[in-house]
Amino acid sequence: MHTSVFKNEVMEALNISKGKVFIDATFGQGGHSEEIKSLGGIVLGIEIDPDQVKKYNGNITIINGSFADLEKIAKENITLPIDGVLFDFGLSMVQLKEGNRGFSYRSQDDPLDMRMSNRGQTVAEYLHSTDGESLLEDIMKYSEDVYSQKIVDNILRFRSSNKFEKVSDLLKVLDEAMPYSDLRDRQKTYARVFQALRMVINNELGAITKGLTGAIKIVKSGGRIVIITFHSIEDRLVKKFARDHKAQINYIRNSVSSSRKLFKFERSATLRVFTKL
Repeated sequence: MHTSVFKNEVMEALNISKGKVFIDATFGQGGHSEEIKSLGGIVLGIEIDPDQVKKYNGNITIINGSFADLEKIAKENITLPIDGVLFDFGLSMVQLKEGNRGFSYRSQDDPLDMRMSNRGQTVAEYLHSTDGESLLEDIMKYSEDVYSQKIVDNILRFRSSNKFEKVSDLLKVLDEAMPYSDLRDRQKTYARVFQALRMVINNELGAITKGLTGAIKIVKSGGRIVIITFHSIEDRLVKKFARDHKAQINYIRNSVSSSRKLFKFERSATLRVFTKL
């Protein structure tokens, strides 16, 4: 079993005790869920990636679906209200290294896919079918990269006579947009643009808003909604959601780094906790 992000802090935030019922809305490899179970909690997992579901060989029930449909899935599979919900918005290392879907710019021979569910439009299809204005809007909004305009210009030029198929095709376009940048700066842009494209293809911000809305509806008064974010765009969305729903929840940020040294894979993560009023 892999090491889960903020494992102990998440368990404390969920306030687990024997017989309490939880949903792990981003099951992944099951690390958090198995820990909830070991502490006496009852847990239902939701996982959008069918490959992750197939690889799990434990005895926790997992529903292959999106946390955007949290309320519907909960109503169909568990008695409501429940004691808590966990959202961990990060990709697993297995998805990055073994997913064969182009999530990482380091996997240059991977297809340009990036779909979490294996359904819908791929990144390659999106890059070929989307008009330049929409491409620029999406890449600027979700990558916040200074080279966004040059990147879009190069995408349009490339697709006029070539076909996007592999990660290496996109990297070539990105490199041409920043010919004088060193490797470290180029890698930062790679990461931002790959993040942006994944977010667009999977409608991640829309799913987060819908999932959090559903969580408030299914959690009992005093129940917890625990959220782990990994980049500023989704974290700003979570904070805005908390402000907009302040009549329904109390909200805190757990500063884990003030109480212990973080693992390398936790350094970009933020832990936030909603308590339903």
